Amino acid sequence: MTMLARSFSSSARFLGGKALAPYFDGRFGNDHPNAALLRRLEKERVSPTLTGSLAISRRMTVQRIGDKVLEATITLRTREDLRIHAGLTRRNVEMIYPMLLELFNAPDEPAVKVLINQTQQLDWVGPVMAQQLVKDHGATSVQNAAKVLSRKRRGPSKLALETVQMLETVSCDVAEQVLRLLQRTLEGTEFTFHLAGRHRRLQQEARQIVIVVSHKRPFPTILQSYGDHQISRRTVHKGNISTLLMDDLISPLSVRGIVHSSHRNGFHGFSVLVRMTTPDETRSQRVEGLRNNKGSYVLVELVVVPEPAIGAALIFHTGDSAFLRMCEVQAERNMKRLLGHGLYRLMAGEETENIEPSDVAAIHSPGHSDAEKVFWQILPTHTERQAFEQLGLEYLSPSRRNFNNVIPTGATTDVAVDLTKTLAANSRKKRSRRLSTPKQGKEDDLHL
Repeated sequence: MTMLARSFSSSARFLGGKALAPYFDGRFGNDHPNAALLRRLEKERVSPTLTGSLAISRRMTVQRIGDKVLEATITLRTREDLRIHAGLTRRNVEMIYPMLLELFNAPDEPAVKVLINQTQQLDWVGPVMAQQLVKDHGATSVQNAAKVLSRKRRGPSKLALETVQMLETVSCDVAEQVLRLLQRTLEGTEFTFHLAGRHRRLQQEARQIVIVVSHKRPFPTILQSYGDHQISRRTVHKGNISTLLMDDLISPLSVRGIVHSSHRNGFHGFSVLVRMTTPDETRSQRVEGLRNNKGSYVLVELVVVPEPAIGAALIFHTGDSAFLRMCEVQAERNMKRLLGHGLYRLMAGEETENIEPSDVAAIHSPGHSDAEKVFWQILPTHTERQAFEQLGLEYLSPSRRNFNNVIPTGATTDVAVDLTKTLAANSRKKRSRRLSTPKQGKEDDLHL
């Protein structure tokens, strides 16, 4: 018998026999964060139902997974934890994820449905994303879903969500307090702050605050693409404007002890951790509180738009997913596009002849340079009423911009049909859908 054959035979006797020596026992204590999972892995490794050559491969895989689990310093509960903190491959993750559900008592189906419904309280989370957070990523609460979502969007170390005390629920009063805090801190500057999201719809159970920030700086009024090349809702002129916004908007908030950490979201916004201050705190006390992670913090999404686009931006960032889909369908019928930073219309061929290059935010797309150029021009919407008029819809107050009012009085039945088709067709698409050339077809307001 060759040496290789003897080695394989020895491995087979060790791993394929019914009596196996303990592998994980004694290598961890009861205080290990993953002690229960390691015991479950040991049970899987010595299972008498595994026989034959496939059993050898599976048991060796279980041992390798157990070694990774031993090195993890946090409790592993979700697929993301297994990939990020245990360093497991996707294949190995799918192998042991059912064990996690078994250990942590996965909720029954009715409870899952309730949790999915509650998870839709998070801004920018529709029914499909909520289902993915609960079923695919193992979220066991709305707060846990918010943390998983923050890791997915920004990476695990972009914002220090795990190192500070986050508010469990952000009420409308807290949202108004944060809004006034930002307004007071940057009073006299070119920036104007407007509350959006669920709080503007008077919903109390939001987990983050959405604030639209308008500015008066020059901006490109035309977006350009080639043929069917898509235009992202994050498209903007990639000049000095983003750097200037960071210097003039975020830096003063950090220096004054308001913002703990920030992360840029594309070219139109920032995700920031805002520390809740008290009226009698001095600037030095606020800065000291930030340095030592004292106090309570809330996650705030700042969406930065030019002043002429504030009406469309507030509509985009206030309504729920069903209301937003309805507005997007209606805009498409009128050869327009509703984006998070403004409402745009498709320009006809004659209008594109005398365009100034300084007015255009071009998208450089290799492979499309020979295709026909397509231009989109921003439509001024200084108020929400102007934006509704441009969309061809009746004005709806912020509290009514939800699924129950997606078809306002006076809208055509075709809009309802198109909405139903769009919701079905886009049920598995991400919320950040992109623009393409359309097919041929047609708060109460801030400044009443």
